[in-house]
Amino acid sequence: MYSFQNVIGHNRVIKNLQNSIATNKISHAYIINSDDLISIENITQSFAKALMCEKRAIDSCENCVSCKSFEHKNNPDVIYIDSEDKKSIGIDQIREKLVYDINIKPYKNKYKIYIIKDADTMTEAGQNAILKTIEEPHDYAILILLSTDYKKFLPTILSRCILIDLKPIDINIMNKYIEDNYNKKIENVDIYSTYSEGNLSKLEEIINSKEFIEFRNELIEVTRMFLTLDIDNIIKIRKFFEENEKKYKDILNIIYIWYRDITIIKSERGTQYLINKDKIGELNYQSTELSYKFLNRIIDNIQFLRENINRNINLRLATHAMLLNVRE
Repeated sequence: MYSFQNVIGHNRVIKNLQNSIATNKISHAYIINSDDLISIENITQSFAKALMCEKRAIDSCENCVSCKSFEHKNNPDVIYIDSEDKKSIGIDQIREKLVYDINIKPYKNKYKIYIIKDADTMTEAGQNAILKTIEEPHDYAILILLSTDYKKFLPTILSRCILIDLKPIDINIMNKYIEDNYNKKIENVDIYSTYSEGNLSKLEEIINSKEFIEFRNELIEVTRMFLTLDIDNIIKIRKFFEENEKKYKDILNIIYIWYRDITIIKSERGTQYLINKDKIGELNYQSTELSYKFLNRIIDNIQFLRENINRNINLRLATHAMLLNVRE
């Protein structure tokens, strides 16, 4: 059931949206951006449902006709648009489902809401088609554009929309979510919370997959090769990275946290701060073999790759450069 009360985390975003409802300062166009598809769905649907609620409160009442029809996906004044071919949303689709339709007033509600999923896949022509609608809005129309990369929107679209860029959920909230929803199934909640990076969608993916644990164990074995970065081990590490190129972000995340844990052990700050508590033996061993100088180099290089991975860098060359930098 969609409700602001049921959204996990994102308290500031919820507070701002509820305040806009309470003060009747609703924008005609929003961009809600995140690769956390669960959070983006829950916030979008809760916001739209609250706007449609007949009680005119800051959250949905669950009892009115509008709320009930919304939950059953048959509210005539909520229109969903998405990339039918899963690749892009073209101008014809935007014209048919939005531009021509928006002139028809709401059937029963105060607002008419258009929720465009995968909005960042809109072609330039598709974006231009909705631009006039955003520039000259109808009083009753609200556009909510959902995206995973808002930088793909035209500057003219971005400048006319309220951008809500969802931030990672606090680790304490993630831990509680795991404990509440998985109870005794999860023994090391910090591992899952940290590796999910505050992303509910990623958390659900890794917590329900044996593959993640197996891959993490395999990668920790690979870190042994970093202890002796001779030519043979460099070739083996590169091969592992290349064979798992689709998981490159996960690789960087896992080994970044791994070497962060080793740094904590060397600094004797206490095991309570470790993420990989189940690997304490291996962490202790590697901490005796690695110097602070090495740890600083590898952490800096991994962090550089994490920050630049979305800039179309050549991953194979980047991996090779990282290994050479760490080896020096």
